[in-house]
Amino acid sequence: MSYQVLTRKWRPQLFEEVVGQDHIIRILKNAVSLRRISNAYLFSGQRGVGKTSTARILAKALNCEKGPTPAPCNKCSICKQIIRGNCLDVLEIDGASNRGIDEVRELREKVRFSPVKARFKVYIIDEVHMLTNPAFNALLKTLEEPPSYVVFIFATTNPHKLPQTITSRCQHFEFRGISASAILLRLKQIVEKEKIDITEEALRLIVEAAENSMRDAEKILDQTTSYTEEKITEKDIADILGMVEKRYLFQFTENLAHKANLSNIKLVDQLLKEGKSAEGFISGWQKWFRDLIIIKIGGKQDSLPILNLNEREELEKQASYFKLNQIIYFIDVLSEFRQKITFSSEPQIHLELLMFQLSSSLAGMDNLNLKEPELSAIYQKILDLEKRLTSNHSSSKIKKEEEKKNSPDENGEEEEFKKIIVKAMDIFEAEIVNNDRR
Repeated sequence: MSYQVLTRKWRPQLFEEVVGQDHIIRILKNAVSLRRISNAYLFSGQRGVGKTSTARILAKALNCEKGPTPAPCNKCSICKQIIRGNCLDVLEIDGASNRGIDEVRELREKVRFSPVKARFKVYIIDEVHMLTNPAFNALLKTLEEPPSYVVFIFATTNPHKLPQTITSRCQHFEFRGISASAILLRLKQIVEKEKIDITEEALRLIVEAAENSMRDAEKILDQTTSYTEEKITEKDIADILGMVEKRYLFQFTENLAHKANLSNIKLVDQLLKEGKSAEGFISGWQKWFRDLIIIKIGGKQDSLPILNLNEREELEKQASYFKLNQIIYFIDVLSEFRQKITFSSEPQIHLELLMFQLSSSLAGMDNLNLKEPELSAIYQKILDLEKRLTSNHSSSKIKKEEEKKNSPDENGEEEEFKKIIVKAMDIFEAEIVNNDRR
């Protein structure tokens, strides 16, 4: 027997097997049980979250020889034909390659004929947003008054591209991104049944790379089984996907906290020589900082489901190095550099500059607080006065212009603010002169 890829082998065949979409499954099962079948459904959501699989299960539920039933048998001739994809009454259409008005006119002609063997004729149109406007217009009349035995199921990743006239005639179900914990649990079931030797750290890295898509997670797992005949490790996954292992992210953050710029530059050179993606590194480091924020604000273990105990301990240690606003600043800087790297032919230079910018932001605050206490106090007073003046300015918009000009308190604060600025500038200039003399 030929090899069957994991995404097909482990495709859900029952409503209960669909992961992470309980809110939708409950409605569909009840609709089938109560015989409240709509003529048109719209399934929207990101890739790999079960839209097409749910459409096929619904087609089986409606046409199973024991049905309509929310639990199709998967053993009768109709169910088997739908599983194989050769049922004459359940048609799957690719909206990207059948997007014109001629194809829709042909579909309208076929809709008029009763089912050959099944109870309902089910049309599953994937990526329906790819249809042209004339094609949507041609479909509209059929969708508005379809025969009682016809059910349309539209699947799309871009529901906003559909005309309102189409969406208003469908029951719309929004499929959610699947949680990391649900994907991890499913992968553990698969590797146990398939007897795949893989570490939990490697599975967690697959979950992170899948970005809430079950299909992507199964595809990556399938890909890794051909990479090595030995036990699959986190390093194997990182090599295949060009991702950066968490031990590197920990070391980068550790060096940043201790302002070890040279060590981080050497790490950058090492990662790029290993073939790691610069964008992948920045994305991974952003997620690491995001986890630091979760730890910083008191997040529990269920907030970080793809981290093991050791990684959580490392995060807790590093969360004490930084203030919350510093971590947020790091994420903003990483986003800025990610855009630069995308269009750069020299990503290594940008990554090296990134290390200096992140480190200098910490060094600047340290110098302000430790080397020049007087300047630090003045700087804080400037911020306080600026906040008060801004507040006064906002509230004074509702007053008359004459009252604003004659306000003695505000004028006094402005004079004090100017004096502080002058004094701060004098200290800055003296500091520059001292540095030049050194």
